[in-house]
Amino acid sequence: MFIGDYFDSYDFWIQPEDELANFKAIVALKRDNPDMVTFLIGNHDYHYLSGVEQKYSRYNSAAAASLREVLEDALDLVQICCV
Repeated sequence: MFIGDYFDSYDFWIQPEDELANFKAIVALKRDNPDMVTFLIGNHDYHYLSGVEQKYSRYNSAAAASLREVLEDALDLVQICCV
């Protein structure tokens, strides 16, 4: 199970390119194992989607287009959980 917040790391050593590579690896794992992997989206992922106006801390406007593209390409795989 992957529980979201794949982007906007608190760790300054983790760059957006690293986050993208990690996210793409999770997407590939989910595509290869659709029934064995649960893939949730977090608020730090959600705010990169088109049409979402609210931005959370550490939003990376410089990387936003790249993050949006890879995230929206995987929307058929992710789930949203809210309480």
